[in-house]
Amino acid sequence: MEGWTTVKAQTELENVLVEVRLGTWMPPQPEPEEPQAPRTVRTFHEVASERLAGRRTGATASASG
Repeated sequence: MEGWTTVKAQTELENVLVEVRLGTWMPPQPEPEEPQAPRTVRTFHEVASERLAGRRTGATASASG
C-alpha cells in the first residue's frame, strides 16, 4: 500500500522542521508544465465575432459552419 500514514507524515514534518531550523529548507519546485497542443476548436468569442462582422457587412453566416 502506497501513501501517507499518520506516523510517516509526522516523521516527514519533523524532518522538514529540522531543515527549517538549520536554515537549509528549500520550498519544493513546481514541475514544469507540458506544452499544450495548438487549439483546433474555435472559441465562442471567435465564432460570435465572425458572425457579428458578417452582419455588419450584410453577409449571412450559415448555421453549419
